[in-house]
Amino acid sequence: MGQKIFYIITPIQINLPIEVVHFKEKDVYIIPLLIDEFDFKRLIEFSDDSKNIDEFFKNYIIHNKYEYPTEKVFDYFSHNKIITFAIIGYREFLDISQLSNSTILFINSEKISLNEENIEEQCHKKLNTTFTFNELINNNEKYWSYYTAEKYYFNQLEKHLQK
Repeated sequence: MGQKIFYIITPIQINLPIEVVHFKEKDVYIIPLLIDEFDFKRLIEFSDDSKNIDEFFKNYIIHNKYEYPTEKVFDYFSHNKIITFAIIGYREFLDISQLSNSTILFINSEKISLNEENIEEQCHKKLNTTFTFNELINNNEKYWSYYTAEKYYFNQLEKHLQK
């Protein structure tokens, strides 16, 4: 099975609850999402109708159910008015990357269109981050899948608490 990771990236300072898997990487936060490919593809398709963040949350996010950690992240972003972020899906073996668009990008509440070439890297750049897409996908210990991220996150918490 190849690498498959869905995540939100944001340069905005966030204070997610401790039980939500998230990482601070250089100047951004990475939040792995527990979401399947079908729901991710629907998320991408429905986001096409949204011109801004309010429409995105109002028309799609609040009307769909997700696994607990992902729903918690969307609720947090909506309630805390986080208006600059990208949702990115990557699968090592095609499928997701064959979508005409495998990302959703909002900057200052406005939906941003991207060229289809190197779309994930474009998102990282447009968010003005020094943490690159290649750094993320090359860190298999954290970002192989949601479950590897979750295991790494809670192992690090446990180590920190034992100090």
